[in-house]
Amino acid sequence: MSFPPLSPEDFQKICSGRDYCLMIDESLSMNVPDCPGATSRWNYTQEVISFIVAKATEYDPDTSIDLVFFGGEPRLYENVTPEAFSQYYPERPTAGSTYLGRALDLVFKQYFSSPQARPITYLVLTDGEATDPKVVETALRNAAQASGSGEQIAVGFWQVGYDKGATRFLQHLDDNLGEVDIVDTQTMDTVVENFGSLERLLAAAVID
Repeated sequence: MSFPPLSPEDFQKICSGRDYCLMIDESLSMNVPDCPGATSRWNYTQEVISFIVAKATEYDPDTSIDLVFFGGEPRLYENVTPEAFSQYYPERPTAGSTYLGRALDLVFKQYFSSPQARPITYLVLTDGEATDPKVVETALRNAAQASGSGEQIAVGFWQVGYDKGATRFLQHLDDNLGEVDIVDTQTMDTVVENFGSLERLLAAAVID
């Protein structure tokens, strides 16, 4: 997407006062070494996530985030601080598939079970098309309808690597899931180009 002409202060205001949940693909294809410097998708994700965790916790009122790894059965870790992040990140991806829909069902169920939940941003770092695409679409549509606002719940998909099928799948999620748009997608190139201004990337999930 093209970013709106907002000031750094505007981007920071959009990002503030929200909860953050990072969702990380741990399928075996994350071993492909097509990221900058011939780095594997998995290692690149680990490098950038450490910065994202630090920045997101600046804006999250709890100064911590939730962390989800998905591939097979999703694993959820709550209230993770920047200092503790590294102990949760596995040494290597081990899941053969990408069951993103299961992970979305898990986090949305958790969110809507809390009657006083703050606005939330989910950041999903993934390299390929989901194994359960229909479950993904249903989960996103239901969450959009339940929230009633593209600002209450925001889901930002950041592609890792250059799989063309993943690009098409993520763009479909961005463009074709109904009137209430809670989804924003960013390609690998856009993430790399704008990583020096994380506020722009975090805000894009909310204002797309």
